[in-house]
Amino acid sequence: MTDDHEKEILAKYFSHTSHELRTQIVVIREGISQVLDSKGKKEWKPYMELLTLALECTDKLNSLIGEMLTLPALEEFKEGEEVG
Repeated sequence: MTDDHEKEILAKYFSHTSHELRTQIVVIREGISQVLDSKGKKEWKPYMELLTLALECTDKLNSLIGEMLTLPALEEFKEGEEVG
């Protein structure tokens, strides 16, 4: 594998990982923002759904960070790029 190819694979890995992380953060932030904007409203069911989604996203975010910080995840990504 050439240095340029290695750099390209790393760039794709970090681009993909960054996108996945930012997506979760945006969902969490928007959900919390909507709940905070709902002060004084009596119907809480839609806001509970947003909070549940935010909780699920924090779990996914935590998992993504854990995966991102492991070398095997990068190696699997590299292998997938070489095949595809």
